[in-house]
Amino acid sequence: MNSFSYINNYEFYEYIIILIIILVYSSYKSIIKGRKVRPSRLFIRPLVYIFLSLSILSGTISMVDLISILIGSVTGFLIAYYFGEDTKLFIGKNNDIYYKRSPVIFTLWILSFLGRIYIYFISENNITWTEIIFDFLLLMSTFMTLGESFYIYKKYRILMQYIL
Repeated sequence: MNSFSYINNYEFYEYIIILIIILVYSSYKSIIKGRKVRPSRLFIRPLVYIFLSLSILSGTISMVDLISILIGSVTGFLIAYYFGEDTKLFIGKNNDIYYKRSPVIFTLWILSFLGRIYIYFISENNITWTEIIFDFLLLMSTFMTLGESFYIYKKYRILMQYIL
């Protein structure tokens, strides 16, 4: 196990699991029903995902792990920003603009996050290829949520020109 004392504390993971349950519950509305676009709130969820993802990473990050994390982050952001077709924007009541986030991105993030927690508990202090792959997937999906938010904001600005 790694050397961070707050990560070795099982209460830390209990809080993370509770936070994941809250995120899954609140994500239901933005994935299934849609949520009104508010630019100020649009980036809160990706920032929470970034915090959670970085908090779970191993305390001893190798150079290979760091490179895979950086490549995963940039790749995830670019994929979601330029190919955000799973994210839908639509005009609702009172000409308000709503969006539905991609369930694929959220599912990828939650599975890679839970997988990374599981790997943390079964691994020793050394970095394994499985950890590197899960770190890559975790940061890629995390930055996909950030890219998706930028995509939503870009499309929101375009739609606002037609409404006004």
